[in-house]
This record gives sequence, structure tokens and C-alpha cells, in this order.
Amino acid sequence: AGLRKVDLGAYITVGQDLVSLDAVDIVIVDFTVPERYLRFLAPESLVKIDADALPGQSFDGKITALNPRIDPDRRSLAVRAQVPNPSGALKPGMFVRVGIVVQQRENAVLIPEQAIVPNGDRVTVFRVVDGKALMTPIKLGLRSFGKVRSEISCKSRAT
Repeated sequence: AGLRKVDLGAYITVGQDLVSLDAVDIVIVDFTVPERYLRFLAPESLVKIDADALPGQSFDGKITALNPRIDPDRRSLAVRAQVPNPSGALKPGMFVRVGIVVQQRENAVLIPEQAIVPNGDRVTVFRVVDGKALMTPIKLGLRSFGKVRSEISCKSRAT
């Protein structure tokens, strides 16, 4: 129960709010996603929630619903997720950032964008192995904030 919205002895009217009641053990998060990411969305997809008010803490949840209609003005899709909140740290109305886990790869590496070396029709990076720089072909993945997810090939050549 939240804070009381009336004082003792006050007259109340039908339909007046007296107190707010919020269940916070599971939090519902509503957010929008640009339509270009529609192919990554599905019920049960994993989401990661971060809040500025709770630095260093992340919360995992799942998408529970996708609006079947794209907003024609914003070119985005409304999405709903549920996030377990057993500690009650997340509060209703809180501003959060939502990340959607679109794919998980065991052999993916996160590298700085400036480490990528275009080489003809290939993309490579340099790795240090046994004190030598090895040119290593990579396959680029998603980019975010100056970093690129990639898969590094096992084939390398000394340079």
C-alpha cells in the first residue's frame, strides 16, 4: 500500500482515491521498439532492464506481449515484458532502459570499432599470439556504442 491520499476526518466522495495499491513482486514494463527491429521480437524473448536510480543492478525478464499494430506516426511497435522483482527494488513509474537479447553466441567477442581493419572484401583484426601480431578475419555482428560484436575465425596469419 502506498501513502494515504486523505486525512483523518476528511470527507470523501464516491470514486475518490484513498491509497494506491501496487503489487511489485513482478513488474510490467511497457516500451516501444523501432519497426526495423521487428524480426528480433517474439514472446518469451529475453530482456535486460537497467535503471539510473539503481546503478550496477540489472534485472532479467521476458517479453509477454507484442502489439499487432505498428504506430504509423512513430514507426514503432509497443511491447510488454514482465520482470521478476522479488527484492522490490524496481518501483512502478520508474524510468528504465530496456535491452532485448536478440541472439546469444558462445564464440562472439566484443571489440572496439577502431580495431577493425578493412582488407579488400574481408574484415580483419590483429591479435597478439606468442608475441606476434596475427591478422585474423572476423565476421561482424551488431554494433553498439563504438563496439562491434564479432566472430573470430580460427584461421590467422602472421604479419
